[in-house]
Amino acid sequence: MIQWISCHLTALAHYHQHGWPQVKINLSLAVLRCLEGPRSDEKWNHLNSYVLPDRTTYDLVEWIYRVDVDYSPDRERVSTLVAAHSSTFWCPDEVYEEDIKGAIRKAERLGICKYRLFNLISCCARGDQDLPALLVMIDDTQAATASCFRHQEDFALRDLPAVVSFADSSGAINHESCTADHCEFALLDNTRVAQKHKCGESNIPSCPLIQFPQTPLQTADRLVWKSVELSTASRGAPSLTNGEYIAISHVWSDGTGAGTKGPGAVNSCLFQYFSEVAKALHCEGVWWDTISIPPDPKLRAKALRNMQINFSSAKHTVVHDEYLVNFPWKDDGTPCLALVLSPWFTRGWTAVELISSRSIKVLFKDPNNDRAPLIKDLRKDILASRFHHTLGHRTATRIIRRLQQTNVEPRSMRNLMQNLKSRNNSWPRDRIVVASLLAGVKPDLDAVNMEGRVMQQIITSYPQVDASVLIHGSPTIVDHGPLSWCPLNLFSGSTPILPQNGTWEALRLDIDKGSGSLTGRFWARTLPSLRQNNIEPFSMHSASQRKIMLALQHPGEYLVLTCYRRQRLCLVIKPTRLSRVDDAGRKFIECDWVGVALMDISYDPEGWFPNVKVQIGATSGPPELGLKAEDVLDIYHGQERPSTQQGDYFSLEPIHEGYEWSIQHQRWEKHGAPYLGLSTMH
Repeated sequence: MIQWISCHLTALAHYHQHGWPQVKINLSLAVLRCLEGPRSDEKWNHLNSYVLPDRTTYDLVEWIYRVDVDYSPDRERVSTLVAAHSSTFWCPDEVYEEDIKGAIRKAERLGICKYRLFNLISCCARGDQDLPALLVMIDDTQAATASCFRHQEDFALRDLPAVVSFADSSGAINHESCTADHCEFALLDNTRVAQKHKCGESNIPSCPLIQFPQTPLQTADRLVWKSVELSTASRGAPSLTNGEYIAISHVWSDGTGAGTKGPGAVNSCLFQYFSEVAKALHCEGVWWDTISIPPDPKLRAKALRNMQINFSSAKHTVVHDEYLVNFPWKDDGTPCLALVLSPWFTRGWTAVELISSRSIKVLFKDPNNDRAPLIKDLRKDILASRFHHTLGHRTATRIIRRLQQTNVEPRSMRNLMQNLKSRNNSWPRDRIVVASLLAGVKPDLDAVNMEGRVMQQIITSYPQVDASVLIHGSPTIVDHGPLSWCPLNLFSGSTPILPQNGTWEALRLDIDKGSGSLTGRFWARTLPSLRQNNIEPFSMHSASQRKIMLALQHPGEYLVLTCYRRQRLCLVIKPTRLSRVDDAGRKFIECDWVGVALMDISYDPEGWFPNVKVQIGATSGPPELGLKAEDVLDIYHGQERPSTQQGDYFSLEPIHEGYEWSIQHQRWEKHGAPYLGLSTMH
């Protein structure tokens, strides 16, 4: 083991002197195979935790793997490494259990919001197994440093006297009441927060306001205000500039929003503070949403539609968050951890600003100068960029980079949903706009059914999605049609989607570019072939439960789909057409999504039809009445595939034995006597 580690580190050192030495991941994988537990019938036997290596060994292998991936110049090789690593690296839960518990207790002692902590876990590649490596970065024996990670809300700036009574003398409230799935302060109305002063308490009474004119705000064009010197901050009217500028990325909760003193009124010390940052970065102007976005609803909607352009056109995006501004800079990776734990990293709009920016600067506390912030570059100074950086530092870096790659090809809708899950917006309507901008889609905000329309825009912008998107218990946008599978809260973060290592995640579905329907191949069977006491709804919502119960009352009209015969979670669907043919001449079954159910996998595992192509989300009009699921499967598995389309139906050459075309009912019907012949629809 020592020789293996030494060889690897020597190779990395050689890289810095002579270039990439083609270090292979095979060494890491060989050690991993030695760490695997015994298998019996493809199931893991009980592992003896006393003979397993400790967490440090597994973390070391993970660190070496990530260094290999980060330093390899060969993208094709990286893909091979990732595939080999994901299929080989298995970490027993027993190894990490106590360390994870200890990390959570440490976070509680430090005053870290539990909601943000578990959101952070959800963004980690290894889930909670990455948590010990992150928390070990914080030296809780150094009280001054450890206290900087505490999450607090400054309610002294809020117009909420009833709440301030619960705060301490400074007006700060801790996050002690937050839970793993709820933050007490995530959805507060931050428009009622007074503006912060940067001039010190003694100077606040004499700090003048700057009144920004409202006339320029009658347009949705980009408005960049010329930076000012301290001596002229409150003199004359502010002016616009066409020069290079910084764009301020901030959170309104810490007092850098519009404030409570009227439109365009800004504390002069606050604008001068940003002007000084612009000057330090050799820029002439400042774009700041507080004074650069029009208040008129229509103009505001137009400006929000193009929000990312304001940041992509800026020379630098400057991240301002009081949590970070008060965090003393230290070149040990902790600023990167502070960034992913900051309020700024939990907001939806700041995620859009991050992925849209060319250059990102973050303001930290300068340990050697209390009068000005320390400006650090995200890529060069904050993210892990050298091989000796710790696993925790690399984990935090990976979370940030994953967000930055949300709309970089190849895009992933799962990645989009994962990034949205850990973010909040004060206004629910903004969430779907944020989702579209993160996906690289220009939202149609003028549509009558805006939310449904924008959701369809997002979905159809992706070529594929994994089938776990179908596993939810929420009501859908429509009961019939292309989006009959799609929950309204798909991009809200509250949809219970299966974890990434689930079997459903491995099944890829094609997304129809025009409608949003999903097509893939499943194991299928009729609902009547399952005993009713072997299946039950997978939902707590009454509307979703009702649809499953209705299917159980009329089982002959429904099919059951799964990605694996022994998978307990299954889809209940209702066929809307007999077997249809795609552009390539392949048969498929068109259906509407009904719901998700749990079934007893021990009952009749042999009653499944494999490799059935299904389109989930009907696109050919109203469903055909009285359609029997058994007939649909029989036609799908006919002796000859359907040929030409005429109207809404197909002719068969020859048709399946036992079927004929009913002129009266205008559909294929099964008869007792075998019938074989040609039938043409007119």
